[in-house]
Formats: sequence, C-alpha cells, structure tokens
Amino acid sequence: MPPHTQITTTAHSLADPESFWSYHAAKLHWHRKPSRALTRHTKTLPSGVSHEHWSWFADGEISTSYNCVDRHVLAGHGDNVAIIWESPVTGSTETYTYAQLLDEIEVLAGVLREEGVKKGDVVIIYSMHLPNTLRWQSHHHTYLPIPISVFPSRSPPPSQPPPQ
Repeated sequence: MPPHTQITTTAHSLADPESFWSYHAAKLHWHRKPSRALTRHTKTLPSGVSHEHWSWFADGEISTSYNCVDRHVLAGHGDNVAIIWESPVTGSTETYTYAQLLDEIEVLAGVLREEGVKKGDVVIIYSMHLPNTLRWQSHHHTYLPIPISVFPSRSPPPSQPPPQ
C-alpha cells in the first residue's frame, strides 16, 4: 500500500520547501510574482542573540481577498456557494455566493468612500451577525486598502431573527 497523501505531502514540504511552496503559489493570482518562495538568513537581535529567520514570498505582492472572491466570479463561478453559515443558536442556515459577496463588498467600499474613508484610515465595524463579519473582514482590501477591524458580538436569541 502506498503512503498516505498527507505523509508524502508533508515529506515534500520539509525536504524541499522552495519547490513545494512555489508549486502551490503558482496556483494563485499574484499582482507581482515572487522570485522565490523562501529566503532564509540569520537575524541578530540587539542583545547579540542570533536566530534563523525565514521570509516567505518576500518580493511578491498578492491580494488574499482577490484570490478568495474576485477570481472565482471572473472565472464564471459567481453563482457557487462561498459561505455556508449555520447558527447553533437560532438553528438557521444562510448561504452566500461569490457574486453576492463581491456585490456586498463593493457596496460597503462605496459607502466608506462616501463617508470620507481613505487609504491609511482605520475603520472598526461592530456587527452582531457573523456572516457580515466574515464578508466585511475578508474582502475590504481590494476596494479600499485600509485596515478594518470587524468585531462580532453574539448571535441573537432564538426568538429574534438574525439582522439582515
């Protein structure tokens, strides 16, 4: 019996991390492709203590939000389900497609721009609805390159429907 896929994958990642991670990185959309997957060097702290330091894809530029949503819509998969939210409190289930996520994030970015938010600003959004938290947190960088912290609070009690 051949070894399990997880064993051979782990062995490859440890034996040759450069080729392993370069192979997987090639499957993503890069704004600027990295010249290397991994760069190792020794870092010396002010105290004089030295340690090995690893830099991953140091000269690459990537948008995780683009890779998580936009590219699926552009590839014709906008109607596929991207998020399934099952609330253990309310017993409800909600699904969101890639196209819905992209549309909602474009609207949110527009609202923030209209409110005067610009690059370099920090935004905090408080949301009681976890799917909103996931949508807003995962994709805002594509349309408005600012740090946004989204804080979920809790699910509403079962007697209340989730906010829309």
